[in-house]
This record gives sequence, structure tokens and C-alpha cells, in this order.
Amino acid sequence: MKRSNKLLIITAILGLLIPILIVTIASAVAPKVPQQQLSTEELIRTRKYTDEISGFSKIPLKSAFKTITLLGTRNLYIEIYLIKSNDAGIRVKSNMQKNITTKIEANGQLLITVNGALEEEQNGQYGGIIAIYGKQISDITLNKAEGISIVTKQDSLVLNGNDVGRITLQGYQSIYKKNEGVNFISGNQIKHIVAHLKNSHLIADQISCESMNLDVRQSSIELTGNRSFSDIQNLMVKTNGPSGLNIEKTNIKSISGQISDSTILTVPTPYLKQLFQNK
Repeated sequence: MKRSNKLLIITAILGLLIPILIVTIASAVAPKVPQQQLSTEELIRTRKYTDEISGFSKIPLKSAFKTITLLGTRNLYIEIYLIKSNDAGIRVKSNMQKNITTKIEANGQLLITVNGALEEEQNGQYGGIIAIYGKQISDITLNKAEGISIVTKQDSLVLNGNDVGRITLQGYQSIYKKNEGVNFISGNQIKHIVAHLKNSHLIADQISCESMNLDVRQSSIELTGNRSFSDIQNLMVKTNGPSGLNIEKTNIKSISGQISDSTILTVPTPYLKQLFQNK
């Protein structure tokens, strides 16, 4: 074989091997995305309970629990993450750890009590962040709070709210990142939602689910968002006393329920007709 042909063959082989080696080396040494480049939500969702997160402290729980009740939240804004995990525990901002006490009752109810005032978050939106980890985190009761935001991904959620100024279930939300523009990230992903509310206000923004069952007394409901992200297959609503139901930019396949005479409805006409036809 001529020397020139040999050189051509060697050059071709190197041309194939070098890119493969570069990709292999880059994959092997690729670091985990630095914490400072992730939002708080992304950090909590992508890290296990056993992982450390800068600025957060962990409160381990010694036994399993079935339901969650949050107490002592009057006049506070709290952001709650419910995360399925084989490890039972709570993660909170380090500056609020001293304000949190926990107790698991004999019936499996986890009591989380917030004692005293919390320091404001830097963004001024919430007074505190509480991430709850456990095998069963589908039933939560909220009492006397200014505002509660809930973020979770699971098949079902039972939500009980008493005297809560605003409960927010956020579906898709937009986050602006420099050099990337606006990105949509997934918030709540819940197939079945059941809410029992008294003197409370629920906002379900850009939520998609198979079923939503709302039983409210002297409370208001807002189903809003973006038709590209907001799809409810089956909506059932029962109102008692002076209440309110507002539906905007949300796709609903089926709607039914029992509406009190003192309920104010702000509902598109097709849904309104279906609501009263199905009574």
C-alpha cells in the first residue's frame, strides 16, 4: 500500500475517534448544575432529602405519617412543597428552623407548627419555605394563614383550608433567565384534586387534571391561566353560603355541581349552561 493511502486511512480513523473521545471525556467530567444557577423550586425538586442545599436546614422525622396539618401561620405567607420520598423529613430555610416544631400524633397526623414571626424572603413574596418529604403526602390541612402556595407532583391531593386568605396551586409558570429568555417550567402535576374550603380563597392557575372536586363554604374559587396549559376533564363544584366561582381561560370538558343562591358566578356561557343542565 502506498504511503499516501496509509496516511489517508490513519487520518480518517483519527477523525472518527477524536470526537468520540471528546464526548466521552466531557460526559465523564460534566459537573452537576451549580445550585446558584437553579431556582429554589428547581433545587428542591431535583435534590433528594439526603442532599444538602445551601441556605436550608433539615428536620428529620422518626416515623411515617398519613396526613399533614399546618398550624401557627396566621398573617404569614408560606410556600409548601410536598415531595414523595422514602425518607421522612422536613426542609426549611435555615433562618426559620428555630421557629418550627413537629409532632406526629398516634393517628398518623403530622403537626407542623410555626412559632413566632418569620424573616421575609429576599424577594418579598413569602415569609417562609417548607418542603415536606414522605411516602404519603396527599392530605394537607391549612389553618388561618395569610397566603399558602402549594407545589407537588402526585396522583391525588386532598386540600382542607380554613380561614386562609389565599391558597395557590400553580401549574406552569414562566421564569426569565438571562440569555435564555422566558422558559415555562412545570409546577403542580396532580391528576385528582379535592378541596374542602371554609372562609378561604383558592387560585388554581394553569392547572391541568383529570378531576377537580370543590366543596366550599363562604369561599371563592378562581380557575385561571392559559388555554395551552389549563385543562380540567371533570369539574364538580358545591358552594354553601356567600361564595364565588370565577373561570377564565381554562378548558373544561365536564362541569357539574350544586350552587347556592348567594354564589356569584363569573363563568363562560357554555360552562354555565352545562352547570345548570347537570343539576
